Amino acid sequence: MNSAARIALACMACLLALALSPAAAGATVTIESFTTSASTAQAGMHPDLGFSFSLGESGDPEPVESADLHLPGGFFISQIGAVRCTAEDFANFECWLGSQVGLVTIRADYDGDPSHLLGTAPVYSLVPGSKETARFGFVIPFVAVPVEIPVTVRDGSDYGTNLTIQGLPQETPLTKAKLTLWGVPASTNHNTQRFAPGSPGNPPSCPTEACSFPSRPTGTIPLPLLWNPRTCSVPLSATLGVHPYLHPSDVVTSTAAMPTTTGCNQSPFDPSFHLGLTSEETSTPTGLDLTLSQPSWNSVNIPAPADIRAVTLELPAGLKLDSEAADALSTCSESQFGLGLETAAACPPGSEVGAFSIKVVDYEDPLEGAAYFGAPEPGGAYRLFLVASGASLEIKLVGLIEPSPGGEHVTIAISDLPQFPLRELQIEIAASHGLFVTPVRCGTYSATGNFTPWGPAQKVVDVEELMLSSVGPDEGPCPGPATDVDVSLSPFSIVADGSSTSIATATVSDADEIGVFADDVTFSSSDPAAQIGAVNDNGDGTYTAQITSSTTVGASTITVTDTSVDPEVLGTATLTQLAPPTPTPPISTPPAIPPVSPPVVTITAKPGRQTHDRTPTFRFVSDKPGPTFRCKVDDRPSYRCSSPATLARLGLGAHIFRVSATDAAGYSSAPAKWGFSVRRRL
Repeated sequence: MNSAARIALACMACLLALALSPAAAGATVTIESFTTSASTAQAGMHPDLGFSFSLGESGDPEPVESADLHLPGGFFISQIGAVRCTAEDFANFECWLGSQVGLVTIRADYDGDPSHLLGTAPVYSLVPGSKETARFGFVIPFVAVPVEIPVTVRDGSDYGTNLTIQGLPQETPLTKAKLTLWGVPASTNHNTQRFAPGSPGNPPSCPTEACSFPSRPTGTIPLPLLWNPRTCSVPLSATLGVHPYLHPSDVVTSTAAMPTTTGCNQSPFDPSFHLGLTSEETSTPTGLDLTLSQPSWNSVNIPAPADIRAVTLELPAGLKLDSEAADALSTCSESQFGLGLETAAACPPGSEVGAFSIKVVDYEDPLEGAAYFGAPEPGGAYRLFLVASGASLEIKLVGLIEPSPGGEHVTIAISDLPQFPLRELQIEIAASHGLFVTPVRCGTYSATGNFTPWGPAQKVVDVEELMLSSVGPDEGPCPGPATDVDVSLSPFSIVADGSSTSIATATVSDADEIGVFADDVTFSSSDPAAQIGAVNDNGDGTYTAQITSSTTVGASTITVTDTSVDPEVLGTATLTQLAPPTPTPPISTPPAIPPVSPPVVTITAKPGRQTHDRTPTFRFVSDKPGPTFRCKVDDRPSYRCSSPATLARLGLGAHIFRVSATDAAGYSSAPAKWGFSVRRRL
């Protein structure tokens, strides 16, 4: 016969007497006192937490079925702070002393004595159930009744911790209890409080030497079970709720102050982030891979750092949010997401834009979930709903994706993160939705992160360099800094009548004669009265602007300057303004000058951007009949040519081909060009 059976047999008669006594009718349970204690108030440290309460009744004793302890947000119970006792060992009073995490002392109304001491028992760490962060248990001394304490997290509100003392015996109405949980169960400070297996309690059954914690592998250290909040000077309180057997829905509650944490900033608040793009090609849709990290440790001697409360990330300049793609997506509403509710998110599948995951300190497995796109906010921002869940916890967050008023920057902000030791938070936005577009130029870009902690007001700004590769649009070469500006006019002479126009075309290229686009390019004239229209970036290294004549006869210099490089690069061309023809009297209305319509030349056949053909052939046409063509290869002189034009043997490397057309009236087109590279055949 084991010890449990012997104890149960010894008190069977007294329990039978209680069971046969008249049932209490109309008794009302009251909480006469409820207090808490902590061995340390140091923020981020690992206190021994104590909870004491006493119950009273207005009439005959009414048994209490269960009691709930609600701890404020910021208190954290680790999943790996203690070895777990199996259900079989717990039922047989055979839990290894390494699984003991505290003590409990029980008094009950026994044989008319409301202060009868049943004894002190060890509290063990048990295997948690579904949706439980942890589970504790103890066996009530003398009556040998097992009681379990499931531990859960309030994931629909403040992510505080709930402990439910359930399965209290009806035969021995609980009147007083003191529960103590150890912050570091393996600490030698608790050696004299340990119970050997097979000893359900009252008092600890081992001398100091015999009950010392078993030796651990070399190099390992005790792990903490409990963590204090990382905030300071904030009033904290715990709530006790008791459920009577006769009226379990009539919960009686009481609130007790908890020690206010002190000593914040003992450990540095030093989070960081990493931003990755799924595409490094310029001007293409890309996904985002965003990871937030917070240093953490399991030291029993060093306070844990503050948790992240909010973060704002400014994405690199030029990384755009495609509003058309965003507006085409299905969206999730706040009610569908279930914000603030302990219900599963039910966002439409079409609103899912990526994955979301969280790693929690001392949690065995990460929380996994999804990112959902929300409806647009006033001002052009979009909500981002994030949900991640695991075996014991679900975390829901709301982010905001917001372009700046001028569109130069996009920020992602996440606020109201739980006061929870999150070690890593990862958001992946899939490229397939086309929400983001890479910058138009290759190069190095900076992203900035601004973090706010739970704790004293302090912020950390972190900068990460982001490199785009040397792949330009359409997988073509990526241009380097501009080194040359070639300016042409069509036509190169116009009438000085204040209304005639010429199209100025600037071809901006780098040292390899690859067209440079997306630069800041300005057009100016030495004739202050000439009018210059808006500059158009054609995306291929050419920039155009319309020049309207003044009434000054003579030559003027048209200057085009690329101001994006240092030193600036410029090119010039001469525009001649002719005197208007003398009208023949008596002409009342001068004849209208026909509008200038220069020809347009188009390359219709050409080699690929990468070719092995050293004598490639080009075909080209003009939109006007009977033009003459002039071809130019690299920096060689131009020559008269016709379509098709086969080039003389070229050397290996980068080349650029240009062709222009001149019509019968003498108007010349802007040159059409094609850049390519000749590679050696393997």
